[in-house]
Amino acid sequence: MHGVLLLSLPVGAGPSTHAEMIDLLPVRLREWVPLAWDELPLSMGDLVVLTDNGELTEEAFEAGMNYLEALYRDDGYFDLGGTWLPA
Repeated sequence: MHGVLLLSLPVGAGPSTHAEMIDLLPVRLREWVPLAWDELPLSMGDLVVLTDNGELTEEAFEAGMNYLEALYRDDGYFDLGGTWLPA
């Protein structure tokens, strides 16, 4: 997850280590992910991934389920990404 995050951000932006990223997961994304938040949905910037107790938030779960739903093919089977994920 850390590498995917860094790949999505400008060079040198975002948390530099896995541990730093984990420490930031209970903080709203807009406070530590350097994106053009004025161009993105308000709810995305307000997303908190983990609670202070280390539990996944309901909002993060719902956001993840929305992305997971997009991976189902028209025939109802799960697309394993063989044609679009790097080997």
